[in-house]
Amino acid sequence: DSGRKMKAVDGSVKISSLLMDITSRKRAEQALLLEQERYRIALRSVTDVLFEYDVEQDALIEFERGAATADGAPPEERRYPRYTASAESGRIHPDDFRRLSEALRDDGSTTMEVRHRVAGSGDAWRWVRMHARMLRDAEGRPVRTIGSWRDITAERRQLEDLADQARRDPLTGLFNQSATSELIDPLLRTGAKRGVGALLVIDIDDFKGVNDTFGHLAGDELLSNVARSLEEALASDDAIVARIGGDEFVAYLPHADLVQAQRAALRVNGQRCEGRALVTLSVGGALAGIDGGTYESLFDAADRALYEAKRKGKDRVSFAGEARP
Repeated sequence: DSGRKMKAVDGSVKISSLLMDITSRKRAEQALLLEQERYRIALRSVTDVLFEYDVEQDALIEFERGAATADGAPPEERRYPRYTASAESGRIHPDDFRRLSEALRDDGSTTMEVRHRVAGSGDAWRWVRMHARMLRDAEGRPVRTIGSWRDITAERRQLEDLADQARRDPLTGLFNQSATSELIDPLLRTGAKRGVGALLVIDIDDFKGVNDTFGHLAGDELLSNVARSLEEALASDDAIVARIGGDEFVAYLPHADLVQAQRAALRVNGQRCEGRALVTLSVGGALAGIDGGTYESLFDAADRALYEAKRKGKDRVSFAGEARP
């Protein structure tokens, strides 16, 4: 009810009023208050960071529930004006920023893991799992993006550690047989085009005698010592070193030509590994692209060269190409 008092010519006073039914507006206000209360309750229980991005203003607002909100205090609010510029300059990893933008443009919503610089983490990249939805106006223009993200860095590291453990030999910590082909094949194909890459197959001479004389615990100790010796001898070659079973090891040298591979093989052969007994190593080598174009074919060539080294008296190096004219 809105009215105005007016005095007529004859001196009488009248009130003119305008009555407006505002029931729908009051209901909308009550619904908004209810929605705000629901939102406040949700913020008190959620552990994700909620965000809202205004496309026209290019501004982002984040709402994070911290320890202080447990007593009912409002969540921490962070504002980022000119967000697109700041994101492209490093807040979200550029590759992930492009993927996220494309997903929202094409589908309108996405769930994606991206690298993100989280408040309080300095310049370190953190992995976050982001849920985001693009809201559009009646003409289909993007006006706002809403969503949430959660820091999953620890979760990803745990999964990566588990995946790495599955690829490792439990005794020596080197890569295991199942991982060698997966790791070496891509490097082999790339290196073969450039004329580099060599595979060494390494065997402990008379290892069975160590087990038979001193027992399997002594044999395990010796295998661990050999693994460390191989890593040290090939540290400068960026080598992938693996134990493929028993007393047999392989090493892939991704940048080595024939001369560099021979020098590396001689360094390996020169190792004198001790446990309960002093042992020597025999080495067979093969070159990527020349002796084999896949891990399996290159391994076969290097393994035949190893057999030749053993046949000639052990404790020596033999390469697959040595018999070639």
